[in-house]
Amino acid sequence: MSDHSLIIGKLVVDSITQISLELVVVRSWKDFDVDAFRHDLSVSQLITNLPTNCSDLLVCYNSTLHQLLNHHVLEHRMKSRR
Repeated sequence: MSDHSLIIGKLVVDSITQISLELVVVRSWKDFDVDAFRHDLSVSQLITNLPTNCSDLLVCYNSTLHQLLNHHVLEHRMKSRR
């Protein structure tokens, strides 16, 4: 004899499943030129004119990296399945 019992049930599932697409911003890193990025970083204000105030340093860091990345690695939008 078995200690398992037979269970019978009914599961109702909609046959159409909707896939939601979300618009995301990505960067294509395959053509990233590290040497050109390093050069532009070395002549940027972040390196040549380093702010002494902590909050100014943070603003300079964020804006410099944002500008350099936008120059060297372009953003593009794509649809992503979620």
